[in-house]
Amino acid sequence: MRISLPMTIAGIVLFFGGIILINHRALRYSRLVLPILAIYTILALALVPALFPAGTFDVDRWDMINTFTHALLDGDYPYGAKGMTSGNNPAQSPFYFVLSYPFYLTNLYVGLPLTGIWVYWLSTRRFCDHNATSIYLLLFSPFIVYEILTCSTIFFNSALVAAWLLIMKYGKKRDTSFFVIHGIAGGMLLCTRNCYIIPVILLGMTLFLHSSRKHHAIIWGCSVIITFLLLYLPFIFGWGIESWMAVNPFKVQSEVILSFELMAGIIIVTIATGFFCKDVDSVIFWSGIWLFVVCVLMLLENTLKFGIETAYFNSLTDITYFILCIPFLMPFLDTKKNIASHDQ
Repeated sequence: MRISLPMTIAGIVLFFGGIILINHRALRYSRLVLPILAIYTILALALVPALFPAGTFDVDRWDMINTFTHALLDGDYPYGAKGMTSGNNPAQSPFYFVLSYPFYLTNLYVGLPLTGIWVYWLSTRRFCDHNATSIYLLLFSPFIVYEILTCSTIFFNSALVAAWLLIMKYGKKRDTSFFVIHGIAGGMLLCTRNCYIIPVILLGMTLFLHSSRKHHAIIWGCSVIITFLLLYLPFIFGWGIESWMAVNPFKVQSEVILSFELMAGIIIVTIATGFFCKDVDSVIFWSGIWLFVVCVLMLLENTLKFGIETAYFNSLTDITYFILCIPFLMPFLDTKKNIASHDQ
């Protein structure tokens, strides 16, 4: 089943109802976020699996987790497996499935977007003057309702990457071990979705260009690259270079999301933007902007290649990828910082 027009309308009504509630002064108090978020989580965990079990909607992210993990545990090449309900090959990178494994074991995929909400709230509390506004908008927004009902992973992944950036901003003991550990974590997160090369490049350039200790930036960059490569090696050596070249996440993503040529162009523009980023705030902001641009280019490319009817009405183009940029841009709703100052 797909998200129908009545459900879309209901989501819009819920969203504007949330805005009305947010305008009520009592709900703007940050102390109310925790109990509301806890109640929201408990209700979602109790109701969604019972009313909308995985597979109710025609969204295959949970199916890809099942397909990849089943194949891997059976000793088969996981990227060569076909989805049990969708017939697609897994397109996500290896660490994506590592993060999803606890939810696979418990068969509680609704926990993925809910965990993303908690990560977002905990990580932005210090960044924002108060993060109540964005949290309430998040809880009442149609896109997060969609994420929860379909057990999707997009917000979850991006919330983790945004939190990773904020750790660099607020980390206190910034010695060599901090940069090594942060770099390793960055390599792991980069190994979830290829598009996260954007925040990695921006942060790396900011560290190198504006840090007084260049060696820390170099150590950080080496940690990211080595970790990223090591996570792919088991698939290349375990099942052979032929299997890897035939089907791999880079190939699948370039076919169904964004072509290699356009992604290469985005990387070049990202590098150019990196020269103007002077702090983590600007890295977060421009990461959100360029992820948004990636989604726009994906829509345009698929429309030009397959036509409007095939791209949109046959669901070849997935507009939910725009959720990728939400955790990077939404915190600026709550902060009094001048975004324009990031470029000065």
